[in-house]
Amino acid sequence: MPKITVIDRAACQEIAKALEIALAKVDLDGVTVKVNSGRYSPENVIYKVEVAVVNPDGSVNDKLAIDWRRYCGQFGLPKDALGKVVRLNGEDVKIVGLKPRSRQYPIVGQRIRDGKRYKYSASMVALVVNQGPGRRVVA
Repeated sequence: MPKITVIDRAACQEIAKALEIALAKVDLDGVTVKVNSGRYSPENVIYKVEVAVVNPDGSVNDKLAIDWRRYCGQFGLPKDALGKVVRLNGEDVKIVGLKPRSRQYPIVGQRIRDGKRYKYSASMVALVVNQGPGRRVVA
């Protein structure tokens, strides 16, 4: 990485990547560590770092998952839909959590094909997961 003389968006992205790589080398059994968004000025950058417990089944208790379990009923969604793979917009998507303050698109899903995360409306996800025995849940 070249010498950084000013903190800009590109520098923040490079620094975040380097932090992710360095944190991946730290042996913390039973937890995951993730560098989240941050704020920057030309002189400094402050990142949010999330440390979350890994469950015995391999799922992670991050903020999205905790918020799903806490608020999914308010959006008409069952608790057991978390972690399920459903078909949305022609793609297989794993439901990874909920952002309760994001009213229009509160559901966060991770596309199976490439791992990219997208936001979905609660009504769209509810149509798929609440269909009953013949629902289009993939896994």
